[in-house]
Amino acid sequence: GRVAFAGSVVPRDYDWRSRIDNGQVKAVRNYVGSADLVVGIFPCFLELCGSRELGSAGFNGFTQQEGKDLEVKYIPGDHWCAINPRNFGSIIDFLLRGVATLASEYYTNSQPTWAVLLSRLCWLVWIVIVLGVLVVGWWLGTGPWGWAALAVYIGLLLVILRTV
Repeated sequence: GRVAFAGSVVPRDYDWRSRIDNGQVKAVRNYVGSADLVVGIFPCFLELCGSRELGSAGFNGFTQQEGKDLEVKYIPGDHWCAINPRNFGSIIDFLLRGVATLASEYYTNSQPTWAVLLSRLCWLVWIVIVLGVLVVGWWLGTGPWGWAALAVYIGLLLVILRTV
C-alpha cells in the first residue's frame, strides 16, 4: 500500500527502496512541516546521536529518492500542520487513488530561518533543557525542604521519563 506521513519522526535515511522492492510499500508521501520543531529538535538530536529508530524526516525530509519522489516541502506550520482540513483532499487522493495532489495555497517553498537554525542547534537546546532540570534540582535541594524536595523532584522526573 501507500504510506503518508505528517510530522514524521522516521529517520531521514530510512530504506524505502527495500520496502518498495519487496512489495511492502507502493509509494511514500511525506508532508514536511516548515516549522515542525517537535521533529526538528528532539528526534533530530537522537538522529545525530546515531538513532536508527527516530529521526527528522518530518522536518528535513527523506534522503533516499524513493522517499523524496512525492515529498511535499513544505506545509506551512508546526507539528500538526499537515493534519488540516485544507490538506485532507491531498492525503485522501494519495492514499486511496495514488494521485499526488496539493492545494497550491497550502504550500510554502521554504522553512523560516529561525526554525532551520534551531534544528541545526538541536544539541544546544538539549543542553539548555538538561541544565534547566539540574538548576531546578539544585534549587529544590538547597531550599527549605532540602533532600525531601529533591527526592520528590527526582521521583517525578523518573515517572515522566518512563512515560515518554
